Amino acid sequence: MVKRKKDLKKKISSFRDLWIIATILPSVMFASSLDGIYHSDIVRVYFRNDLGTISIDETKVGIFTGLTSFDNLLSEYQVREIVQWLPTTTEIDRDGNIFLSRFYDIHLPTAREDMLTVVVVFQRDDHIQFAERVPIH
Repeated sequence: MVKRKKDLKKKISSFRDLWIIATILPSVMFASSLDGIYHSDIVRVYFRNDLGTISIDETKVGIFTGLTSFDNLLSEYQVREIVQWLPTTTEIDRDGNIFLSRFYDIHLPTAREDMLTVVVVFQRDDHIQFAERVPIH
């Protein structure tokens, strides 16, 4: 009787461990980078302060901002979505000269192993003050 209970506890424990691995591992694999700390399909950019209001137009052809070099990057990387990181912020929400309303998350169509390269490419655009990887919370 005691042996059966131990065997049953082992089976339940093994099943629980397997269930945890089966449910958590895919989400980590597909949403995070190889280091598991950052998303591998999202880049956060900060548009330069002197650009004025950023306008994002989504069409059947693609996403456009009216900023030619930036739009070319969006097309090259087949960006599927751009969203304001903190959508409820206003032009007065800031930390020094950093206006929180100017941060945008760029969602790529697939996870990438070369996210550091992607970040550098976006940061080199004349319209972007800086770009960064997005941490997983």
